[in-house]
Amino acid sequence: MTYALNELESLLRKAAVGAGFPVGHAVAIAAAGVWLARRRFPVCEIISRALAVGMRESLAKPDGPGLEYKAVRAAADGPAAIDLLLAGSADVAITLSDVDEPVLLVGLAGVVAKAHGVGVHLHAADVEVAIGEGTDITPIECSLPRDCTVVMRLC
Repeated sequence: MTYALNELESLLRKAAVGAGFPVGHAVAIAAAGVWLARRRFPVCEIISRALAVGMRESLAKPDGPGLEYKAVRAAADGPAAIDLLLAGSADVAITLSDVDEPVLLVGLAGVVAKAHGVGVHLHAADVEVAIGEGTDITPIECSLPRDCTVVMRLC
């Protein structure tokens, strides 16, 4: 079955709300899903796994000038981490440990890069990704392992 991107966005948003996520998170997750779909990532698999774990209280803790999240659920913690990254200074890093769906963070970063004209640098395992306003990345170039640690900063 094929969907137009606006249909996909609506479907993802409704799925996130139905899974108990706040509307703001649902909108961010849906936009990230569309960003990833444009680059041929397996969006339905990524988003369904991310939503299946549900919403819960964050385990963020202060860590010097940045923030560290433990046992990260990308759908629950990702939008907040991206917002904190945007609100901080250029030298602040957000560390996300044991991320269940790290590719969702790439989609969230892509949406933010386009909307705010900033660059977001992600480092995980042996993969470094710099996402800018017009970044075109493939699933092969960005094969982030599940349950890895991701460090995000503005670039």
